[in-house]
Amino acid sequence: MEECLRLDWPAEFLLDGRRHPSVAHYAGTSRDLPVLVQGNLAKFGQHADLREVLLGARELPDPALVVAREKLRALTGPVLIGGAEHRTIHIAEPDPDWPARFQAERARIAAALGETARRIDHIGSTSVPGLGAKPIVDIDVSVPNVDDEDAYLPQLEAVGYVLRVREPEHRMLRTPELDVHVHLCTLGGWWEYRHLLFRDWLCREARDRAAYERLKRELATREWPRLNEYAEAKGELIAEITARARAWADTSGWSVAESG
Repeated sequence: MEECLRLDWPAEFLLDGRRHPSVAHYAGTSRDLPVLVQGNLAKFGQHADLREVLLGARELPDPALVVAREKLRALTGPVLIGGAEHRTIHIAEPDPDWPARFQAERARIAAALGETARRIDHIGSTSVPGLGAKPIVDIDVSVPNVDDEDAYLPQLEAVGYVLRVREPEHRMLRTPELDVHVHLCTLGGWWEYRHLLFRDWLCREARDRAAYERLKRELATREWPRLNEYAEAKGELIAEITARARAWADTSGWSVAESG
């Protein structure tokens, strides 16, 4: 990122107090797009609207935005182990058994990873009381370095989890029954922060909780050849909710360390 900043591109934007070149300088060349990816993608993760990943993209005409999106997808797109799957989306009513299922899986993960698992948290919609959700328990496991797969992947596979997704700042394994997703991220990173904050905000904010459930139920009425497309369809609302959550975190003193 610093190398590109020295090229003296004129249009810049600020994010979290740091200055970054505008996406307009990346849209025309795949050579420069990896820098944008490394600098910004980890801040938004797999559920992001690509207009937000491509910071500054709203200044681009639609054809240029399409080109930039396609190049970004090719460079970062999650690697799906086993290829794309057609899945029917079903939003279930809140199940009182979800917390117990998390605790059982938490014990299995903790036994497999020991001190490598610095945090094990119930995240996603099944972690929010009263929220309808896909009947899949999402678990976040924070490790010292998610890129060091040797520290956790063989151990999790040995107890039955199957690697499904590999992407920047995130790996996802799941049970063969597809009812538990285990997300690996780096301790103290943006992926961890965003998902714990989103969970805690929805637990306290009924209006956003209801809006999120309405959107999920509406999207569940459609066909989704790729599950990632369903996740992307939630991106705009998730970005709006996350912005409100971050403002609350900044004023309330919320922190990952005290979450959970």
